[in-house]
Amino acid sequence: MDVLVKPKRQFKRLHSVVILLGVLIFSSIWLFFQPSYAQQVNKKDIWSASVKQGDLALSVSGFGRLKSKKPRLLTAKSQATVDEIVLKPGAEVTPESIILRLSDPNITQSVRDAKRAYIDSQNHRIQTDINQKRESLAQQAELALIQAELESAELEANAQNQLVSKGIVSNIDYQRTKLQVRQLTRRLEIETARITQLEALHAANLKIADSNILAQQEALDLVQQQLDSLTVKAGIYGVVQSLRVELGQAVNLGEQLALVGSTTDLYALLNVPQSKMQSIQLAQAVRINTRRGEIKGEVIRIDPVINNGNIQVEVALNGELTDNARPELNIEGTIAVGQLQDALFIKKPVNVKAFSNSTLSVNQRASMRNEYIGFVFQSFNLIDELSVFDNVALPLRYRETALSQEEVKQKVDLCLAKVEMTHRTSHKPNQLSGGQQQRVAIARALVNDPAILLVDEPTGNLDSKNGDAVMAMLAELNRQGTTICMVTHDPRYADMAKRKLHLLDGVMTDEFKMELAV
Repeated sequence: MDVLVKPKRQFKRLHSVVILLGVLIFSSIWLFFQPSYAQQVNKKDIWSASVKQGDLALSVSGFGRLKSKKPRLLTAKSQATVDEIVLKPGAEVTPESIILRLSDPNITQSVRDAKRAYIDSQNHRIQTDINQKRESLAQQAELALIQAELESAELEANAQNQLVSKGIVSNIDYQRTKLQVRQLTRRLEIETARITQLEALHAANLKIADSNILAQQEALDLVQQQLDSLTVKAGIYGVVQSLRVELGQAVNLGEQLALVGSTTDLYALLNVPQSKMQSIQLAQAVRINTRRGEIKGEVIRIDPVINNGNIQVEVALNGELTDNARPELNIEGTIAVGQLQDALFIKKPVNVKAFSNSTLSVNQRASMRNEYIGFVFQSFNLIDELSVFDNVALPLRYRETALSQEEVKQKVDLCLAKVEMTHRTSHKPNQLSGGQQQRVAIARALVNDPAILLVDEPTGNLDSKNGDAVMAMLAELNRQGTTICMVTHDPRYADMAKRKLHLLDGVMTDEFKMELAV
């Protein structure tokens, strides 16, 4: 009798499948409840805000200091020694506030000598006046004596004139009397003239004495000013900003002693990142934060010199000063540079910091290259299947902001006109010469109005004639304001650049040229 025995292998296979399914289900459930090991962000580290719509004020911030518009630099008027430091930096001062006291024995002695010389000149003037008055009195007495003698002689001559005819007086005596009258008259005239001249001489002597007194007074005033300058005063209302000397230090003529700044006549000097320079213009409104309030102002000067990546912006303060405003105070300034109408914005973008580095996506990098950089290659890189027009228009098709067909046509026609290729718009690249293909490539690079052209060996595949034509066109574009960075092995074309960077054996040297060669 035959007995049919079922194989056990099928049962074992089914059993294995059931076990495998159970393991998979269990593993799935276990993994589901396990924490994810993917990148996570803690909720408390996320900063969120609601998107708003409206007018958005644009501003540029910068840090700086308040400066005195009319600082006073105090310097030594002579060689001296610092005897006393009365006031130190930070002290508020008035015009008569004493900051330093200096000493110089030579100036002190010079003042004594000048005073003595001044007094001597005054005494000399007094003595001269006394002597002249004595001399004038003597001359007047002599004149009076002559006048008396003349009057006596005239009386005698008149009496003898009546007696001589009667023979009482001899004629010779009468003639002698008349001679005496004439002599006395002459002496009287001489003495009168002498007194007149003497008065003029006395006046001149007194004038000389007065001039000498004035000269001595000026000399005394000069050394007295030098003595007074040893007491160093502020000269203005303000605050002592700095001292340049120490106690006991010897200073020379013209050496700086101290700097005093006004606390009422101030301006602000802000350091603004170079990247924001294009947004800042004169007369823009500014808010200055002094930590105790704000001061209104406006931009009055933009320094063109860039220092450590910043530019300096000078701000006139038009509003009322805060109570802590003083020179060299650290401040923060906010410059209003414009306003966006009906904009969408949030209070603070997440993970965004001004002037920090960030990574662009692939699409962002492509958009940046397309819209801001123009590329010109040695091998042209034109698409053979496209016409000249379509090759030039290609960058416009990939712009983030779409253009109308009319706008595309205008831009393409303009760029082809620049390179003198408007008569070849429908041709294919293989129907053009090498020079013409390079012109089309340049037009394609210019169509998006790039900030810079990167040009790699533009004449490498051209003969000298076409190469010169292409370089002449690039030179003209540069004169029109296009920035061009070109790589070439041809020294003739390199000499056309304003700036040359030589790369030899891994070493780069820099060379500038002021004017573009033609």
